[in-house]
Amino acid sequence: MSEEQLEKYNAARRDHYRVMGNRNSQTFRARLRVELGDEEYKRRVTKTKMRWTALNHERSLELRRNSCNAAIAANKFPCAVCKISLQSRLALDKHLKSKAHAEQERLSKGGKPKKPSEAALTARSIVARNRELALHSCKVCDKSFNNRGHLKKHLKSKKHAKRELALLAAAAASS
Repeated sequence: MSEEQLEKYNAARRDHYRVMGNRNSQTFRARLRVELGDEEYKRRVTKTKMRWTALNHERSLELRRNSCNAAIAANKFPCAVCKISLQSRLALDKHLKSKAHAEQERLSKGGKPKKPSEAALTARSIVARNRELALHSCKVCDKSFNNRGHLKKHLKSKKHAKRELALLAAAAASS
């Protein structure tokens, strides 16, 4: 580019930014919201964010983890009874209504731990027996499950299907 072309290009860029502003600036977003209307503006912003998240999946997960960790590290939403810190006000409210929190609160006031109910003990013994006997197991993947529902879910999974295909291919290759 010659000096004259470069100067012309820079002048055009300056004019463009003067008119358009920085796309991340509040004035640009406010002007766009007025031009498009609230509904269309929200739809476009959501679409843009979803596209960015799809293209930058790892980065979006990292940003999410960092913001959660920062909130927890800053101890913004602590539960003094359970000695934990949560990442949002909503999570803290949900925790405060939970049975686990109520139990910790009761124990902190000098209560004794509750004995497990008969139903809980029965359920635990059934799970232990199933685990020992491997009643709900997948021979292909060499995995056992606590109940039939988990096994059914596993049998529909991609991982199981992949292993099953690999076994069939190996069997076909050997014969």
